[in-house]
Amino acid sequence: MQLDFNDQTSECLRNVTFILHTRNRPDFLLRALDYYDYELGCFKARIIISDASDDSEYEVIKKSLGEKKYQIDVHLLHSPSNCSLSIRLNEVLNVVDTPYVMLAADDDLYFTGWIPSAVSLMEGDVSYGTVYGHTLKFGLEQYAPFGAVVDAAIAEYRNPPIRWLEGHSPEGRLTSLGRSDWATVGWYALQRKKLLQIIVESAIRYDIDGYLFEKLLVFCQAALFKTRKCDHIYLARQNDTKRREPFSFKHNRNAIDEFLRAASAILSQHGGVDGVNADRIVRSAFDGEILQYMRADKKQRLRRWLGSVPSLQGLWYRLRARRLSDSEFEQDPNLPIFCNESLLRHHVDILTKVVHRLGS
Repeated sequence: MQLDFNDQTSECLRNVTFILHTRNRPDFLLRALDYYDYELGCFKARIIISDASDDSEYEVIKKSLGEKKYQIDVHLLHSPSNCSLSIRLNEVLNVVDTPYVMLAADDDLYFTGWIPSAVSLMEGDVSYGTVYGHTLKFGLEQYAPFGAVVDAAIAEYRNPPIRWLEGHSPEGRLTSLGRSDWATVGWYALQRKKLLQIIVESAIRYDIDGYLFEKLLVFCQAALFKTRKCDHIYLARQNDTKRREPFSFKHNRNAIDEFLRAASAILSQHGGVDGVNADRIVRSAFDGEILQYMRADKKQRLRRWLGSVPSLQGLWYRLRARRLSDSEFEQDPNLPIFCNESLLRHHVDILTKVVHRLGS
């Protein structure tokens, strides 16, 4: 759905920078850029690529960008492949001059129709730091940038952040967040640049990376600002067949302690909560996460055994998904539930066109 070209929409998009992080997947990256150029080229939308590809793949990206005639304003920043994402994002934020950013991986695709109203919300109410919507999960015949869509649906569970996060106090929002797992809404949202800057600088200061960096981002969003879930399909995320081993408490105790220390410091420094209460609030909000890590450690041998039997591993994931959707990840009743089937089909049509190279 291309946005109507008008002054109001142009003004909104001038206040947003898209940040795409990528590593060794030039075809996925170019699919995303082709799509954004089609959708947002007339607005000269600004996109910064944070690339950590190997030298050979980086040369492919540079060559391809040199051959493209994009209307969007594309900037390529390259970092060594061993550079942490927090350091890469810090380099990007140093050149961002807009008040809002939208972060995504190279295989994600933002729909665009919801963006002007989301910007307007945050322009009109400084208590909001993050806006997102309903996620459309899709799969192709194989995990590749192009092909036939074989599955597409609104995520039924873990359609982040699961909990209503528009309460007026940091403690109230973090208490709500702590009632279920910290789904990483923050990667896929419109958010304030100054919020992401706090998160990135804190991650670098406390040496927090990888999985816990994702959790720090979600914590800060809930602790420092309100989060709004709008009733729009805002993002398409492609299903990846790779399974990430659950995070281990046993092997990451020191990193978890440092995370808790960082979170308390952020809540105290930026959230106006005194140190003792900050420690208590953080611990309470994160207790459920730690319990899940401990449970995952107990099932490590079973997972390894199932991993050697693919048919059993598939059954395990299906049963786990059903259990999560039925219990732990029940959506908060304060959040909108998407039920517009005709609009869903419209977004699937857009997606189908993208993965068929925009009709070319």
